[in-house]
Amino acid sequence: MKLEKTIFRVDVLTLDVRVDPATATDIDSLVRGTSAYDEAAAARIAGRALEAAEAVAEIEFLRSVSLDEFLGGVRGDMRKAVDAGWLEPAGYRSVSEGLPEWFGFLRERRIREGDRISYHVRGDTLRTVYADSAGEVLLDQTDVGRQNVLALLGAWLAPGSSFREDLIRSLWERPDR
Repeated sequence: MKLEKTIFRVDVLTLDVRVDPATATDIDSLVRGTSAYDEAAAARIAGRALEAAEAVAEIEFLRSVSLDEFLGGVRGDMRKAVDAGWLEPAGYRSVSEGLPEWFGFLRERRIREGDRISYHVRGDTLRTVYADSAGEVLLDQTDVGRQNVLALLGAWLAPGSSFREDLIRSLWERPDR
């Protein structure tokens, strides 16, 4: 799945999500089972993606963003995962409260064009690596617990999140379709 996120008609970031082969095969079958995006298919695809044994995702920022803008967007989309019943409120609070500490180095520096965040999910473990445009690693953090995985994937895939529709719709737009 791949998405280019636009806010106020300005491209802000790209998000590329890849899953393990078994999950990819299942998702491909779900996509082939319908001719175009619809909410029922999106629900099945999102549900299967949440169960992925492994997922790798990368965000590349296409413009500068403040820490507060970033955290606001993350928290808003995580709230959608809570609303969907995928993320417990306690998990939301734990992750939401940790975000300013984890990404605190961005308070003055800001997110800059070309910065990247890489995520690697393996089971209940989430590794987050933040690198600047030159490749210097500014954060390398590993968190263990299903809440962290659900906060990440759920924020992207929950109904009403700012990523869900375009991210899932991208599966029908792949060149091999």
